[in-house]
Amino acid sequence: MTLESIQLPVMAKEVTKIVNFTVVDHPAIYNMIMGTPWLNAMQAVPSTYHLGVKFPTPNGVAAIWGC
Repeated sequence: MTLESIQLPVMAKEVTKIVNFTVVDHPAIYNMIMGTPWLNAMQAVPSTYHLGVKFPTPNGVAAIWGC
């Protein structure tokens, strides 16, 4: 059940985008999931195998890696 939607700024390296989040009242195994609107806005290329995402920045290509 969705409680509400909120907009928050998300900073990834030196790029900041306003992202819509849906708030739910339900336990989950993830803190949050960045969906395709965020990936499209960032022009990002995700890799689930490598647990990372790469995207262009004003200073070149940046990467964020998970563990």
